[in-house]
Amino acid sequence: MRIFACVSVLAALSASHTVRAQPAAVPAAATVTVVLSNFDFSPDHLRLSAGVPVRLRLVNESGGGHDFSAPGFFAASNVLPGGAAPSGGAVAVGSHRTEEVLLVPRTPGTYRLECTHFLHSVFGMHGTIDIVP
Repeated sequence: MRIFACVSVLAALSASHTVRAQPAAVPAAATVTVVLSNFDFSPDHLRLSAGVPVRLRLVNESGGGHDFSAPGFFAASNVLPGGAAPSGGAVAVGSHRTEEVLLVPRTPGTYRLECTHFLHSVFGMHGTIDIVP
């Protein structure tokens, strides 16, 4: 009988003190704005530090769609919740739209950036992203 009473009390206590998972904290991140316009990224060269969180703010000022395609860069980074998620190594940015990607660059190196829309890269819409130690 005593064991049953103890188990009942413990069950009641645990039911009244439900533990809830806390949402993962989003790290403080510096914002880096990249403007996408007709055949241009501005800036077209980014220098980011490994291990330092960054919020990429991609602003499309043009009347047509663009993308921020950097598959190697996204593979070398941890993309965090709280922003757009790259698909196939690219973030689509519609006409007069802004997208943000929260990430932590991980692997040092130089990575190609381009817009994969037809002929955009050929006309100059390309650049590089350096992740430095």
